Amino acid sequence: MGDWTSPVPRPLGWHASSAAQDAAQDAQDQAAPLQGPVQAQAAQSQALVAAGFVAAPTVAGRSIPILTNLLPVATAKGVVNTVPGSPDRWVAPPQCYMTAIEILTYFPEWLNWPECLMRFVDAGWEQVEMSKYVLWCRGLPKSRVTNYRTALWHRAKRARPVRARKAGFNTASWNVLPTRLSMNSLTDYRLADVVQNVVHHPPAAEQGEFWRCLNHQQSNAGLDLRLSDIPALLQAHPEWRSPAPAPGANPDGDALARWRLNPGHRTM
Repeated sequence: MGDWTSPVPRPLGWHASSAAQDAAQDAQDQAAPLQGPVQAQAAQSQALVAAGFVAAPTVAGRSIPILTNLLPVATAKGVVNTVPGSPDRWVAPPQCYMTAIEILTYFPEWLNWPECLMRFVDAGWEQVEMSKYVLWCRGLPKSRVTNYRTALWHRAKRARPVRARKAGFNTASWNVLPTRLSMNSLTDYRLADVVQNVVHHPPAAEQGEFWRCLNHQQSNAGLDLRLSDIPALLQAHPEWRSPAPAPGANPDGDALARWRLNPGHRTM
């Protein structure tokens, strides 16, 4: 797993005024009121590029299609802080146990969900530590830590009143869907794409059954596995299963303690 390589994404500039961002949001809402969340976010980014507020992404001098999370997205309440190059928040959670570090590494946008964010907060993770790990594992600059930490702090304030304490180590138990959305609104993601733009993969102590499924995909390039295939993979390979946390254990808190001892922590 440590040999996986992928390009480090370049953060794109954001120079639009708040008023201009809100105007772009209003125009987008009127243009596509019935779109699903993923399509609406991508279309919104396209509208911002068309209005000249941000630069379109390019590869080798050629414009590429705008995908969710490649650009910051304006909302009526300001800019939604995203992690460039990571899977969209609307990726359906795999039906399996996931370690804290697996989530921060591969699906940082899930921190938009109260179920996910409060799992970390309840385990003792401060927003600054979540921010440092997410940016470090993707090779993003230390200069982004403060802004991302602030975004997580505001999310936690909104999440706490609507979320009771729950372990939730198995992502299959998460209630992540806002009102009026169904499971059909969530995206099934290719395992080969999950690892893109990750520079530092989970170390041995943080590797669980989800990582073993990813490793199986990476070791068998001819396969085209998706998140929805994980239950079948784990059924075929029960030895990959992670043991359930012991009563009173705090594996997410233990992961935080290990992260603070990681040499990468000092670089952030």
